[in-house]
Amino acid sequence: MNLYTSTWTTTTTEQMHTNLERENGSFMWFQIVIEVLLRSRSPEQYEKEVGELIARAKQQYKNNPTQLALIDQYHNKGYPGKPKIAAVLHELESTITWYTRECFLYRMLNKALRKQDIDMLYAFGFFIRRLHKELKKEQGEQIQKLKITTQSEPTLNRESTNHEKATSDILRGGSADSNSVEVKPNVEEKSNETVAEGPEPTVASIIHVYRGRGISNEELTKLKEGIGKTISINSFFSTTRNVTVALGFTQLVEKTADKQLVLFEVEADLCLQGAKPFADISHLSDNKSEEVLFMLGSLFRIVDVNKEDHLSDIWTVKLILCSDEDDRLKDVLERFKRQLPKKTNLYDLGNVLFEMGAYEHAQKCYTRHMCTAEDPLKEVTSVLCIKLGEIARIQKKYDFALKCLKKVSWCGPFKRWIRVC
Repeated sequence: MNLYTSTWTTTTTEQMHTNLERENGSFMWFQIVIEVLLRSRSPEQYEKEVGELIARAKQQYKNNPTQLALIDQYHNKGYPGKPKIAAVLHELESTITWYTRECFLYRMLNKALRKQDIDMLYAFGFFIRRLHKELKKEQGEQIQKLKITTQSEPTLNRESTNHEKATSDILRGGSADSNSVEVKPNVEEKSNETVAEGPEPTVASIIHVYRGRGISNEELTKLKEGIGKTISINSFFSTTRNVTVALGFTQLVEKTADKQLVLFEVEADLCLQGAKPFADISHLSDNKSEEVLFMLGSLFRIVDVNKEDHLSDIWTVKLILCSDEDDRLKDVLERFKRQLPKKTNLYDLGNVLFEMGAYEHAQKCYTRHMCTAEDPLKEVTSVLCIKLGEIARIQKKYDFALKCLKKVSWCGPFKRWIRVC
């Protein structure tokens, strides 16, 4: 499965990450979008999201009988004539299993993430919430198993967990069995990180996983320049415990002058408090090479970017999973989150994006909300026209700004904006 991500800037360039230090605005807007998508929805909103996604999928794959059959199969899991309990029925089959299938779901979701398609991402809201919930559940169960294991086996053979030596040997043309690269003591100093519920951090709670792929020269340069800084992976990040499997994926990449082969080596602590969830999904995955899945928007610190051997064609990028509670971004994120109601809609998201200065994204939210409002003649339509007019003014699109403001007038003892019919 390919990894699709983007920098969430106003350009169309597709890249691997968003750099917190250089692109705070785009970094923050993506984190806020995730927060909105994860907020609860009413049953009616849930039904609308599912219905819209199915309709869009059928339109996109109308000439593909195989995918249409899968769409119907997925739809029927949630709608066997009982739409009122669709949210419950969707739990009958793992969302993780569906995401890892070679089908319309992961293709459409990752394309929406890559293209910053607000409409499509909002339609995928229920699916993203299900994936998040399942990852949290799986992680919690794995922490409990770890707690039992560490209590019954207080000592571990650290010599068999030297993953760095195993990785280096393979990059030089040697070999290592998969068990020798899974676990290693956490030797990096992690400031501002605390322990989540479960056992104290141990050698066993820290895993090392890998992802092999090709990236552009420009992206590699940014990763080199970002050593010591924080990045956001703007997709669901699938990895494997087996470094040999990950390296095998690099061999599938077509080599070109503007593309580099990269092995991402990730260290993650199951017990890290405040981090987005991740879990071993090998028992649920439809693709057995994808063993550990990280939540959309997970944060990582770049530890190193180098070639293990000057004769190798493969760069190694070492990452460590970070907490969302890092002091550098916690206060800012919390301020924006406090502006969001428990149950959100696109108008709420648009307001936060507007305040952040992400005007193009805010415009998309307001426009979609206006088109999908249950009663477009209500006062909210006037407010949306004002918002759209203000964005147009900021963008110096004065004709459109005037057009928006002509749709509203000032009247009434309470000085409210209302729509001129």
